[in-house]
Amino acid sequence: MIHGNAHIEFAGGEPKSTNNRMEITAAIRGIDETPPGSDVTVWSDSEYVIKTMTRGWKRKVNNDLWDQLDDVVANRKVSWEWVRGHSGDPMNELADTLARDEARAIRSSGGRKKANNRSDAKHKMIRLVLVHRNPTMASALTLLLEENGQCEVLAAASNAQDALAAARRTSPQVVLLDPELPDIDLKDVVDKLAEAVPDANVVALTGSNDPAYLRKAIDAGMTAYLTTASEPAN
Repeated sequence: MIHGNAHIEFAGGEPKSTNNRMEITAAIRGIDETPPGSDVTVWSDSEYVIKTMTRGWKRKVNNDLWDQLDDVVANRKVSWEWVRGHSGDPMNELADTLARDEARAIRSSGGRKKANNRSDAKHKMIRLVLVHRNPTMASALTLLLEENGQCEVLAAASNAQDALAAARRTSPQVVLLDPELPDIDLKDVVDKLAEAVPDANVVALTGSNDPAYLRKAIDAGMTAYLTTASEPAN
């Protein structure tokens, strides 16, 4: 995934799958990493994916995945670009290398490994959903949070409805929630998140250090707060 001058690498696989299913899955996972409302360009060497999404090729199989892809595309502006495989394109070659590495990991585990994680250390990472009213800020925060490999942003949202849907879909450990989302009853949103993912901590994500403001977030049911106004060491 490329965002400005930064890029994020992640890979996955399934012990029993097909190339076409994995191509669709790659598109789903990549797009889902971007905040709703984003402009996204997907490059793929899969004519199956590109032409299905751009030319309306008939969907005879894999409809479960096509439905998921439609869902993540629906609230983003997505364009599709085909790149010829094994033609020297640097990003395509990198994707191919990551895919081969995952395939080897599955074979070496006797087919027991379900390698759909960014790394084998995912179980040590904090899995979270990021909710912020500004999609550009959400993208920047995602890169920052994932930079040290300790957090995995499962999904990002810019409104309460998408936040609830993302939480139900991904079952995060933490929901980082911007208390300044427009047109919301903060306590109602926190209560609905607690109902949807009862094991998750709902944490306020705010640019304010005002104790009274932070107290309001805690009173609404949030378990903690993370302020973007903190010094990096904090």
